Amino acid sequence: MNTTKLLVFLIITILTYLLSSCVTVYRPVVINSPVLQDKGEGNIAASIGLLGDGLYNLQSAYAVSDKLALMLNGMHHAKSYGSMSADSDKIRFFSVESGVGYFRNLNPAKSILFQCYTGPGLGRTKSINTGNSSTVDFSAYYASFFVQPGIAYTEDNFDAALDIKANYLWMYDIHGRLYSEFEFWNTESQQVNNMMLHLINLEPAITIRGGGKKIKGVFQSGLVIPLYKSKNYLVMNQFIKTSVGIYYTFNY
Repeated sequence: MNTTKLLVFLIITILTYLLSSCVTVYRPVVINSPVLQDKGEGNIAASIGLLGDGLYNLQSAYAVSDKLALMLNGMHHAKSYGSMSADSDKIRFFSVESGVGYFRNLNPAKSILFQCYTGPGLGRTKSINTGNSSTVDFSAYYASFFVQPGIAYTEDNFDAALDIKANYLWMYDIHGRLYSEFEFWNTESQQVNNMMLHLINLEPAITIRGGGKKIKGVFQSGLVIPLYKSKNYLVMNQFIKTSVGIYYTFNY
């Protein structure tokens, strides 16, 4: 790697870290693109969200027949911003997602694959902001339902997939404390309880895996395109998302 390429890599890495340091009340999971081909084949993947996605992601999938598969995904996001002596933010997320899918080889060489998964999800989020004069708490639960068609090219040591995930999100039991400061001695607060928020997002993503036949490195990049209540989503989250991780394939 020459000096120019190294400099570009460092700039992208720094920008990714800075852009991913926004406090939000929702994070999407990394898209699970299993690329299964035969009955008894399965895989497990662990990913770190760099931008837009949840921080820690664990994914799994297993083919119960030559056409049908099951998947189970989990995400945990925990970050703190600021310092103990100044304003600090702590956010915690946890979500799980399950699905059933159909896959089919499109050519005799089994190198081109169609796949489509669908299923529900559940999650919880909590955000705490501790400042010198006030503490803001926010918590909510959410349920989701997704449909995710995709197409993939696969070899023993390389996979590339394009998946488009349509995700409906229902946030409920929203509790928060809103502050309005007019003077430094005059702070009014309003408690918000039992609010609901509905969102529909379209999440196209490209997943690239490379390495050995069993163990591969994985990189994913995509977009989150709000189709409903777009302003509400973009206030809470970002338009671009990326992740990196490791992927293991097994046969049972």
